[in-house]
Amino acid sequence: MKRRFTFLIILLGTIYQSAHSQTTEMDTFRGAVGINSSFINNFLPLDNPIGSGGDFLFHYIKYTKKNTFFKHSFDFELAGSIEDNESQVDQNNAFVSIDYHIATGKTYSPFKNSILLYGREVGFDYNLNRRANVDPENPEGEDFNTNLDQDWGLSFGPMLGFGYTINKRLSIYTEARAYLRLSYTIEDFTSDSNPMSDFNDRIVSLRTSYFFPRTIVLFYHF
Repeated sequence: MKRRFTFLIILLGTIYQSAHSQTTEMDTFRGAVGINSSFINNFLPLDNPIGSGGDFLFHYIKYTKKNTFFKHSFDFELAGSIEDNESQVDQNNAFVSIDYHIATGKTYSPFKNSILLYGREVGFDYNLNRRANVDPENPEGEDFNTNLDQDWGLSFGPMLGFGYTINKRLSIYTEARAYLRLSYTIEDFTSDSNPMSDFNDRIVSLRTSYFFPRTIVLFYHF
């Protein structure tokens, strides 16, 4: 706990000093790389929502001379588990998720040391989830079954982002987006003990999604 309070004091002191030493005009850079600030929760002593529920882990913004931008957002997740129970059904899981979005539009500075990004965004995401169940009491493995779900998504819609500079190189950023997502889903199920229950479904769906500002991204400008 003492280490966390020390880190918090140092962090607040750095931000305060940087904010009072920044230039009067917002510095202009050609690019910026950002990371979701959810990692800060590992150090803060209080229960707080900073960075929680972030949609993307990595960000990159490319600025042009005509007050336009190109923004890349990327996120991925890998997870898995293997069970070995003597008397219970084992369930082995594998999960993969990849999400990539690119946005383009205009930039505007509503007041000193701030920047507003507005435009349109297109994204692609892919999710895979494999679950295998094995009964250890059946030596022949006939009670083995597998679920394999895959989902491809294509999204497009408007976005609005707001950033504020902490100092010459650092800034914080948050954004809101609205999507229309077209998805193609494959659901497979196979069973050794009951092949008649096997199925292979194909699903196409269209839905809207809204994402309000709920996370903070820390950017480094260069």
